[in-house]
Parts: sequence; C-alpha cells; structure tokens
Amino acid sequence: MSCEVSRLPDSATLDWERDREPTANPTLIINQTAHITIHSTDRHSAGEYSCTLRWNGALIFSVPKTLHVNLVSTVPPGGPYRNQSVVLNCEISQVIGSVTLAWLWMRGSRGELVKQEVLREGHPNRILNLTLLGLSEDQLHWACVVFTESMLRAQVHLHLTLPTPITEPQEKENGKSLQPPL
Repeated sequence: MSCEVSRLPDSATLDWERDREPTANPTLIINQTAHITIHSTDRHSAGEYSCTLRWNGALIFSVPKTLHVNLVSTVPPGGPYRNQSVVLNCEISQVIGSVTLAWLWMRGSRGELVKQEVLREGHPNRILNLTLLGLSEDQLHWACVVFTESMLRAQVHLHLTLPTPITEPQEKENGKSLQPPL
C-alpha cells in the first residue's frame, strides 16, 4: 500500500500505523510517498492501516486503508494423493463493492482461467472452491487471483506436491536378493 503527499516539510514524518502503533513492517519513503510492503500475511494481517503525517510529533492527518487477505487451502489438509479428488479453496477476508475471485491453472508463466465468481458486498460467500477430480502431475500449479473491475489486486500461488511412492527396501546378501521374485 502507498500514500502520497504533495510536500513533506523537514520536521514532518510520513508513516504507516496499525491501531495507532507503528507496524512491524518498515515504511519506505520515496519522493513524498510512503510505501508499506507486507511480505507474509495471514488472517491477523487483515484490517485497517493508516498512513499518518506528523509534524513535530503532532498528528496532522491520517488516511485509513483496509487490507484484505486472501487465504488459500486444500482439502484434504494433509496433502493430495495421486488420483484422489482435491478441493482448492480461495477466501477473501472482506468484500467491498464488487470483486472477481478466480482460479487459474498455471502452465509456466501463463495462467488458464478455470473458474471465476463475482462476489458482491454484503453477500455471505467469500470463498471460491475448485474441485480437482483425480489429481495428476500436470495439475499441480495454481493461482487464486482477485480483480476489482478489470485490475488485478492480488495473486496467491499454490504449488501442490504428490507424495512419492514408497517402495520396500530389498535385503541383499552377496549381491543377491533375499526376497522371492514376484
């Protein structure tokens, strides 16, 4: 998120705060613009952040911005198995106005739209589910994306892994297998 002022006097500070306290994330000031980057988010990161301008320690103005968090999960939560159905869940913490939630099947750097839904403010549904029947090797890379109007607002990548088959070790004596051939 970022906020910009037209002029920043020498004795003024421009910072990002949450609940009237400095955030754990550093504020970067470039050309009268305060930027905050939150690298790792969870449900607790969602909420209202404020860009504040203080002059000699006194609050001059505060501009609130709301951070919405997307959560991506799979069912079963322990991880997928080959040829088993898997449900991908993409959840947005809050809908203001109208947003489009979509699942993209990632093929290299390109995404192929598989499912999308327009969510409107006040509607209780904030989740887009996608069921993959019989998970295979070519279905492991996905992205949940959020659009407002036609602008991409968020993108969360999900990389599934299939468990490797477990093979029983064979005991050997003098280079020969002790197990009978099948």
